[in-house]
Amino acid sequence: MTAKVRDLPPWLAAVLPGLRGARLETPAAAELPPALRAAIVTTPANPVPTGITPQVFAGAAGPTFRRTLPDVMASIAMSGGLLQVPQINQGANSAGPHLEGQPKPEAALTFAGYTAKAATVATHVTITDELLDDVTGLDAWLSAYLGYLVKLAEESEILLGTGVPPSMRGFFNSGLPAYGGAETEPAALVADMMAQAVRTSGIYPDTVVVSTAIWAGLAASSAAALDAAAGTFAGAEVIACGALSATQAMVGPAQSLAVLGREGGTIVEGTRSHASDFVSNKAAIRAASRLALGVLMPKAFVIKA
Repeated sequence: MTAKVRDLPPWLAAVLPGLRGARLETPAAAELPPALRAAIVTTPANPVPTGITPQVFAGAAGPTFRRTLPDVMASIAMSGGLLQVPQINQGANSAGPHLEGQPKPEAALTFAGYTAKAATVATHVTITDELLDDVTGLDAWLSAYLGYLVKLAEESEILLGTGVPPSMRGFFNSGLPAYGGAETEPAALVADMMAQAVRTSGIYPDTVVVSTAIWAGLAASSAAALDAAAGTFAGAEVIACGALSATQAMVGPAQSLAVLGREGGTIVEGTRSHASDFVSNKAAIRAASRLALGVLMPKAFVIKA
């Protein structure tokens, strides 16, 4: 629209020039048209469009995670990233009858040891301050979930770690006896591996670690030894591990004759100290742990690699 201010209605002439910074050429008063002055303006009680109701998220509930191998194993403190492991090596059974007054047979047990080097397992996530503010309990949920992700990485290292830095040495690379049978059906395989461990060492396994494929076969079977609800097979804890390949499994007394060395626990911490994260309103949350594996009696375990 182009017009001299004096040609505009008085109420419009008074408003528009002030908005665009122009000076009035003649004095003018802001006058509303009679129809506008007589109009009734009603403010709705709820100025939200029909059909849209604002919702406030109540907060993230605490997650439930699956049981992992670190959950069932004993842990001891270590320092300097090294775990001193005493090891019992069992030979043929030398116990037997003897003549009265004569020396008794000596048990064929040898004691040795080795030093296990720790590995550091860690992860992190970045998230905006606004999202942390908007979702009640999200920071606690993320802290728990990051801790779980670290535990999964620990489990993978405990089982499959190569011992080549930065990896630790895991069960499958610790010289444990290999399964010598030919069973492939999941329930028969696990039962036969447990039987081999008992024949070799005389010690009953307390832990069974299987791939998710073997666990699916166990869960689908009608094996009397399986208690799927409790997660046990013939009384031993069953851990279904996604890090194992389809045919991999391990049985043994992981809770009594193996140990995890730790430098502290799993550390979960957050910060806004990084300059770019501060400028972008982002927070970083990280989780990390440092651990090593000690196997006290290798012959009590059986692996299927």
